[in-house]
Amino acid sequence: MKSQRLLTVLTLSATLVLSGCGGPGSDPAVTVDGTSYSVAEVQQATQQINEVVLSQQVAAGAPEQEPNTPQDLISDLALLPVIEEIVDGSPIEISQTQIRDILNRNGVADPGPATIDAALSRQYRQVFSDPATLQDPAMADVMAKLQALTADRVAAIDVEVNPRYGAWDYQSGQVNLGKPSWIDSADQDS
Repeated sequence: MKSQRLLTVLTLSATLVLSGCGGPGSDPAVTVDGTSYSVAEVQQATQQINEVVLSQQVAAGAPEQEPNTPQDLISDLALLPVIEEIVDGSPIEISQTQIRDILNRNGVADPGPATIDAALSRQYRQVFSDPATLQDPAMADVMAKLQALTADRVAAIDVEVNPRYGAWDYQSGQVNLGKPSWIDSADQDS
């Protein structure tokens, strides 16, 4: 009887080790400058941001677009530290309360932390591309900082992406899927 229990415990332990998780969604999907977002948080953010996008498309009568992927949301999260530096102290600074209100108005009643941060990143980028922002003299400093943004500054963001989602490419400012390393090693073995 003891050997049966021991075998069960060992099997369960091995399963947890091989699956690489201590619970559902507990592994970080991404860590950005020391802030980690779990797999579950990124999945929730992807679903919630897609709800917002769909709500806005329906309201505008626009055709439905491809849904956002977790890689899209991870890219949003990775760029947020640089964006926040650029807008710090400017007239376009957006609070988390304002982002929550935008999300609530678009059907997301209880946004998670990754949803709020990804939505904040997207909201700022939307403001940056607004022609009124580009022409506003009060925004000259922000636009100058944006123009001066270098690949070196983006490369300095400490981004660690869970390999299941791909790899961070600071030059393009996005997560690229690429071919997993285990495929490369399998190709070399053949």
